[in-house]
Amino acid sequence: MPLPALGMALVMILLSYFLSRYMRRIGKEINSQTLITNAKEKKTDILSSSVTFIAVLLTYYKVPYVEGVIIIFFSLVTFRVGILSAKDAIFALMDVSPGEELKESIKKILDSIAGVEAYENLKCRRAGPF
Repeated sequence: MPLPALGMALVMILLSYFLSRYMRRIGKEINSQTLITNAKEKKTDILSSSVTFIAVLLTYYKVPYVEGVIIIFFSLVTFRVGILSAKDAIFALMDVSPGEELKESIKKILDSIAGVEAYENLKCRRAGPF
């Protein structure tokens, strides 16, 4: 039984899980898109370590084609995370509006300020740490 490999995979699952939660919490607190993206990528590490754990077990029991299936799986997961990260980065570079919900919230704040009589064509964009 390959206990060292199984043990390392299990340790990586646990460490990645707690690190992902911590990075996401801090990323949301300081509004850091980079930390939030890294937290998402850590979730991929959890999945990868879990699949590695299963692959080591199946290889030990001589299940055929395990390595090929695992490689295809890792490739697809890596591709998906890359696409999602690229989408977020492209939206930030293109100054895509943060959304109607935020726009409505800003309108309510503007309406509640004494002395503001009118405003037109409210435009929103992200600014701050990424």
